Amino acid sequence: MSAPFQRACAALTRAIENPYSAFYRDLYKKIPDFSVPQTLLEWRALPLLAREHIASVPLEKRVFIPWQQVRIIRATSGTSGRGVLCIPTGAARTFPDHMLAGATLFSFQYHIGAANTMDHIDGKKRRVLQADPTRMEASARLAAKSAVDALHGLPSQLLAFAPCLAQRYDLAHIRFIEISGEHLSSLQRAAIQTLYPRAVIRERFSVAEAQGAVATTPLGAEASHVLEVFSKYYVELIDANGLVIDEEGQTGELVITSLDEGEAFPLMRYRLGDTVTLIRKEEPVHLEILGRTDKDRVRLGIGEINLFELERAIAAVAPEAVDFEATVGEDLRDSVPLPQLSIILFTAGAEIDTEQCAKKLAGFLRINQKRSYADGVAKGLCLPLKCAVKNVAANHMKRKHLIDARA
Repeated sequence: MSAPFQRACAALTRAIENPYSAFYRDLYKKIPDFSVPQTLLEWRALPLLAREHIASVPLEKRVFIPWQQVRIIRATSGTSGRGVLCIPTGAARTFPDHMLAGATLFSFQYHIGAANTMDHIDGKKRRVLQADPTRMEASARLAAKSAVDALHGLPSQLLAFAPCLAQRYDLAHIRFIEISGEHLSSLQRAAIQTLYPRAVIRERFSVAEAQGAVATTPLGAEASHVLEVFSKYYVELIDANGLVIDEEGQTGELVITSLDEGEAFPLMRYRLGDTVTLIRKEEPVHLEILGRTDKDRVRLGIGEINLFELERAIAAVAPEAVDFEATVGEDLRDSVPLPQLSIILFTAGAEIDTEQCAKKLAGFLRINQKRSYADGVAKGLCLPLKCAVKNVAANHMKRKHLIDARA
């Protein structure tokens, strides 16, 4: 057995024997004569864990450490508000009772300090700032006062922060930028590199269900979407039938297993819902991140475009449409790359005023709880929505495609 596989089996044993949670004991007891796998074949026969499995179990029944040692509960994991991630800490802290009900407990904290996540990348301690998008001026003052040399955040936030920061601080002092939480397109990378000319840019692939980053750009690598998986995860790729793919160059859905001890909620064979290509299977594993597997949403720095919202908006604004195809592209405005949504409405001969329809769709389509697509356009966060019509036969087979066309 390989060392990573042995660590995965040991992690599974700890999860099953954990005294605080029966989550995995209950999951695996459905398997007749279950025992911890001894071979890869046995391991790959274990059930895959998905969001719905986690969300169906109350939070208090899936915390793997004493409740008093929980520091943060993240409720931004796509599981209908029921927090998946619990982060432990050595300092005891008691949360109010309402947290046991799965209330939304976590919000991003904007901070400055030495970022441990960056130490292993370039071997240096960095004074890193994660700018608050709602308080750009205050963030810029803090950056200048503290002489930061690194930034962390979404590509769109870093682009928006640059003009404000440049008024108070020489952007050439920024030597390191870590991108996370959003797809970094080629246009965005080029724009960020122009604004921060001396910065080394690294991507970090992280998910709400995992504790911190899963993978990051290898040291010395050229600009690409190839990332190196951290040793605290055992990774697998599966095909559409759930069978493991282990040949380099093949593409599948990413599955991870947490290997670290002491996690408040370890993930065992968890389906992340991201499509990747296996570049190197020997440790350290290298992956190319291609996008979401489910194809039902496209993330933007200002929110997201998802199929449910698209269907709702189109049904209200253009009920004549029998189907649609939506594409999220990207273009430059004043040298800044911005996302742009284009929608093709399929009709069975019905006439639609595309200019008026585009305006109404932009106003109706929500990209987050507080903002419509039109609001994003007004604030200069995205480009105007485009709309076109295509006639199809009455017996047209519906597909409702959502495509991320950003390079």
